[in-house]
Amino acid sequence: MPLTFLGLYAAYVVSVILMRINSKRRKRARHLKAENERKESQMNHHTHKISTVIGFVMDYAHVINFFANSKISAMTNNVKNFLDDKTDSLEDGLVDEQSDDEGEEAEFHIAHRHVYKSYDEASLAFTDVEEIRPKTWKSWDWVRDVANHLRPWPGKGELMEMNYFSRAISIIAIPPTFLFKLTIPSNEMPWSKPILIIHCFCSVQLALFAVQISAKSPFHGSPGLWIYGLLISTIVSILALIFTPLDKEQKYYREIYSYLGFLMSIAWIYCTSSEIINVITMIGVATGVSQEILGLTIMAWSNCIGDVVSDVAVVKQGFPKMAMAAAIGGPLFNLLVGFGLPFTIACLQGKQIDLQITAVYRLLMLFLAISLFTSLIAIFVQKFKVRWPHAVALLTVFVSFLVFVLLSETHVLEWK
Repeated sequence: MPLTFLGLYAAYVVSVILMRINSKRRKRARHLKAENERKESQMNHHTHKISTVIGFVMDYAHVINFFANSKISAMTNNVKNFLDDKTDSLEDGLVDEQSDDEGEEAEFHIAHRHVYKSYDEASLAFTDVEEIRPKTWKSWDWVRDVANHLRPWPGKGELMEMNYFSRAISIIAIPPTFLFKLTIPSNEMPWSKPILIIHCFCSVQLALFAVQISAKSPFHGSPGLWIYGLLISTIVSILALIFTPLDKEQKYYREIYSYLGFLMSIAWIYCTSSEIINVITMIGVATGVSQEILGLTIMAWSNCIGDVVSDVAVVKQGFPKMAMAAAIGGPLFNLLVGFGLPFTIACLQGKQIDLQITAVYRLLMLFLAISLFTSLIAIFVQKFKVRWPHAVALLTVFVSFLVFVLLSETHVLEWK
């Protein structure tokens, strides 16, 4: 059963990749077809111009023949007007042909009251950190560089633009922001060799602490893993100290820091979620509220607030498809991998887990199926365009689910 969940998620990922490849292929085919039609249209346009020139020559020959035969001087003005009309039509055709390529502008996107060119969409983030390039360790420039990178409070100009509430929040966030900058590599910051050495020590120790294995010994009589982590950090920092320059950014610095920052962010999320679970368990023991209600309210909301904020931010930056995919793929990952991976590990360890399907679990599965079928039908009815009635329907389903769960927990409604 657990392997089935993991297999479904693997099939989902493969399906998404194949559909994306197929979509790109069809888009490329449509582009080639449009390009061929444009070339064919231009060829027909040139053919029309050639026929116009031939017609002009033939008409001009008739006029010359008319002059040779009749020699009527009164027709001179009419012939001149006739030639001018033909010349104007030919020049208009040439102008139309030349103007086909004018007005073609680079693709742009308007998002959040800003215009972004296609080459600017790779990175919309910016930083106000002053870039300092120390030349030698003897100067104090590297100390100023470290202080700028680890500064946990906003700049003076940004602080003056904040209201009182935002200022209070920024003051409260100083300690965690300092810890984040101390342990999470950021590719948005300019290159700093001292910060790289600091991350070599702090990030490794945080990773060991987050998964709660710092004090564990790999074998009997050995010191804790934090000693081995400290040894690895020392080796890596010495290599960085010898082989990396002080004032020149490395070639793959931002790419590597992107992946390392992602991993350390996961470590912080894991550490924070463990503490949240402990607090929720304590609240449940103190108040007598069931774990299901706490999981469906406090735990679920705290788990989804970050997703909501990130999805809204992505939409404001002009990437609604990315936000839609994250909103659907995130819960799917939690369901399939969140169930499949722990149960698979438990089965490999020889443990047997018994699940008691209570009334809350039945309501959960029922309303989950209702929400999925609602989205499936609504997306097809709306022709794959999400509108506000769809959002109202989903919110109604969620509120109804909470009402039924509370009624079931208070034994007003009994599941039979």
